[in-house]
Amino acid sequence: MHQMVALVISRLLVGLWVVMSWGCQSSDSASPAPVQIEATDNTRQVKQVAITLDDGPIMRFFSHPTQWHRTLVIDSLTNALARYQAPTTLFAIGGLVQGEEPAAQEGAALLRYWMEKGIPIANHTMSHTNFNELSLGQGIDEITEANEVLKPFAQEYNQTLKYFRFPFLAEGQTFEKKDAWNKMIVSLGLTNARVTMSNRDWDFDKRYMDAELAEEWELRYEIGQEYMAHMRETMAFWDSLAVDLTGRNIKHVLLLHANRINRDYLGQILFELSGQGYEFISLEEAYTDPIYSEPDEWFSENGTSFLEHIKQTRLKNAPPPAEADSSGGDDSQGEEP
Repeated sequence: MHQMVALVISRLLVGLWVVMSWGCQSSDSASPAPVQIEATDNTRQVKQVAITLDDGPIMRFFSHPTQWHRTLVIDSLTNALARYQAPTTLFAIGGLVQGEEPAAQEGAALLRYWMEKGIPIANHTMSHTNFNELSLGQGIDEITEANEVLKPFAQEYNQTLKYFRFPFLAEGQTFEKKDAWNKMIVSLGLTNARVTMSNRDWDFDKRYMDAELAEEWELRYEIGQEYMAHMRETMAFWDSLAVDLTGRNIKHVLLLHANRINRDYLGQILFELSGQGYEFISLEEAYTDPIYSEPDEWFSENGTSFLEHIKQTRLKNAPPPAEADSSGGDDSQGEEP
């Protein structure tokens, strides 16, 4: 008897829910059903990022005990990139691969090892000196000499040098130097490889290296976790600024280094980017985005994302706010105090 009553009540409740649901959908005040809009090139919101690695063939070369340890870094980085089908470009320092000394020969072998894995190389100067500290002539020498050193490597693997990146993202602190250096880059057939997602992986790597060499494994783990939190925060910040500046998803360029901490965490970074819907693209594809043609009239002591340069340039060139009407006229003509 109780089961029969329960069944009747249950059916009444279901019927009541159907009637109420239909009434809500028919109400004039109800929200309309969502409209399905077919994605087009204009409406599609695709996230894309190009991965770049600086300080090739390997960062902090002499901190690695043997050539085997250096090769292990390259294997780990390239395996992670291959796993996520992420193209990359390696920005190499000419001074690390030039000469007959054993270290230079080992550096050259490591650079070829990258290229055997299909990784294109680019110019990252001869000595990785901050250009804010160089004279005009010294900066030109850094660019041209590295190009001469790296060009035979590129030709050996049927590559063409296409890009140059300033160390520390520092392009000088006068318009004269900045303009002259960028004109030199263009004259060599290179593109200034600007970055939208900068970070401090180099700083975390120094602490990570110290912990590893001291065999302080728990500390090394903690630094790695701090690093991942830092990367999540900075990548989200720069992506948000890009949308604020352009109103859309841009084709990002992420700067990382060929170092220990990315040996162990690049795979996780790519995993998280992929989970956020990012597609991995080549540097050439990234630079088709018009964001990289924006004017840059800002200098900073410490290098940072090109997005910050765009932001500061726009602020610098923004027209001054209209002066408040002091005649006692219509308040609507002036800004609120």
